[in-house]
Amino acid sequence: MLQALRAAVVVGLSILATALLVRVSPFDRASAGLKGLFAAGPDWTQVNSFYRDIHTQEVSKGEQPRDCLAKLAQFWRTIPDSKRVVLVGNSQTLSTILAPGETPIQTPEKTYPDFLSEHYRQVSNGRVQFYRLAAPNISYMEALWYLHYLTIHPDLKPDVVVLQLNYESLRKSGIRDGMLTLLEDEAFGKVIEGIAGGNQEFSGVFGQALERWQAVQRQREASAANSGSTRTGVQSAEGFGNRLENAVRRRINALPGLDQRHELKYSVVNFLYLSRVYFLNLKPTTARSLGGATLAVSRASVEEMAAVCQKNRIRLVILNAAQNPNAVLYKSSDDKRLYDEVIARVVGRFALPFYDFEHSIPADLWGVWIDGPDPIHFGRNAHRRMADLLIESRAIDAALENESPPPVWEQQEKKM
Repeated sequence: MLQALRAAVVVGLSILATALLVRVSPFDRASAGLKGLFAAGPDWTQVNSFYRDIHTQEVSKGEQPRDCLAKLAQFWRTIPDSKRVVLVGNSQTLSTILAPGETPIQTPEKTYPDFLSEHYRQVSNGRVQFYRLAAPNISYMEALWYLHYLTIHPDLKPDVVVLQLNYESLRKSGIRDGMLTLLEDEAFGKVIEGIAGGNQEFSGVFGQALERWQAVQRQREASAANSGSTRTGVQSAEGFGNRLENAVRRRINALPGLDQRHELKYSVVNFLYLSRVYFLNLKPTTARSLGGATLAVSRASVEEMAAVCQKNRIRLVILNAAQNPNAVLYKSSDDKRLYDEVIARVVGRFALPFYDFEHSIPADLWGVWIDGPDPIHFGRNAHRRMADLLIESRAIDAALENESPPPVWEQQEKKM
């Protein structure tokens, strides 16, 4: 009886704590305190309400992609004759920081992929479906991870992949925890196991991700076995403890606002980022160097994406992302040269269509954050400009209308 009472108290406290976390947003309050303490830029530049559509966006931003992609597959099955375009990119594709002269609006903000989706849906009468598959600080290992998942599922396989290349993402590495849930798919798990057992530059990163997932699975199995086998206390032979845990999870998941829990995680990350800016003086405009093992793995991941697309007859389009001319991230001319070499190598080796938008957005259209210009995030009008530029370039139209170059593996077979 006493143990049952304790269990009830734990359940109640868990639900109460979660509800308070959702409602109070303590890390948002802490971030606001840091901004006030250090006299940061105005809060109105920060946009917190964005347009959401599960049919055109992976709305969890990499935190719960399996659920989102399952819904996408279900939707795309209803329009089997449509052409599918998937844009893979970082936070530039999914967030807005207001530029000077721009004011907050009451309706959710749209980013340039949203405008592209609207455009192609209208001009094609729904025969072209556009989907944004993006996450903050996405690595090219994660982009390759996503691509393998899409290609092994016919309902998700795209006709065109538009890959946003940018200097900052080449410095990112690893696979985030939210993306590990894709390994619940048995076929995908086998693909990742094969890559992890290989000797490619990114095999180690995939292997580490696989090990983390396997550790989680072992822990779950051990927990389930313990809760189902014990015959003492509240965890009886019928597995009362396990049922209690599931009941608590269902109750917590039903809390208002918890469907936005990836936003809660973002508030924590934002607080840590602000702490780095104010206490370590590492600002958004701080120039960074490029090189080392991370560059090699990132470059290999991009090249493997090109190879996978060609083998699966997916047309890959490379975009060089825009940069703020007032906040260039290259630390030296050598860093700029390295970045250009990465692009030239993959574009030349695989004969890919390439569109350079690095200098396409004027300085006055970029966002202002912390205490100066933001190097990668657009203001509202910049998103509209970027969408117009992509439409005018016919980058996506050309990819949809033309056949892909002969796959590299097919060329090699003909020479043998």
